[in-house]
Amino acid sequence: MTDTDFPSLSILSERSLSELSHRAGQDLSPLRFRGNLWIDGLPPWEEFDLVGQTIRIGSTLLRVREIIGRCRATGVNPTTGAPDVDTLGLLQQAYGHTNFGVYAEVLEGGALSLGDPVSIESA
Repeated sequence: MTDTDFPSLSILSERSLSELSHRAGQDLSPLRFRGNLWIDGLPPWEEFDLVGQTIRIGSTLLRVREIIGRCRATGVNPTTGAPDVDTLGLLQQAYGHTNFGVYAEVLEGGALSLGDPVSIESA
């Protein structure tokens, strides 16, 4: 099951989460965003520039298809289940959107390991 009309997985940026956490004034758990893959190394929000790109992580080849528009569920504390941060409001106020992460389609399955580099294969 996915939130897209194609088989997808979500790719989220640790640096974007850090930037949003800073704006929230607290560490935001990555669990709020239910990501499949978390990447590090890109500047905050640069993962949006991957849309349309084919990328390789480990031996897996992925086509980044679209930006993820977020819902109110990201404002809920994943430990308590209580709403505690207006993530959508923070995103809208600071960046002019309510997006966080990108969806990708697997072109070639393969092994992934913690720390595998992300490389752009083609546009």
